[in-house]
Amino acid sequence: FGHLANPSGQWLKLTDVYYLQQNTPTTPAPKGQPQAQFVLQKLGKAELHAPTDMMVINRDQVTLWENLKSDSPVITKIEEEKKASAK
Repeated sequence: FGHLANPSGQWLKLTDVYYLQQNTPTTPAPKGQPQAQFVLQKLGKAELHAPTDMMVINRDQVTLWENLKSDSPVITKIEEEKKASAK
């Protein structure tokens, strides 16, 4: 997830990048409960190789992109993260 620039060019620039990371539970979830838990992760915060918060993507590798509504759970979580890191 991020802000897409140059959508009509060959190379797309994605900034303010977040991705979903699956956390594996240490104990099995009760029956009827979801097994996997996902955490929204900011690019450049947790990776060992410490990338910058930007991606350049070849347009030929993109199959689709979507705009998210302002009340999307992803947008809500990103806004919460930004407010927490600004303190």
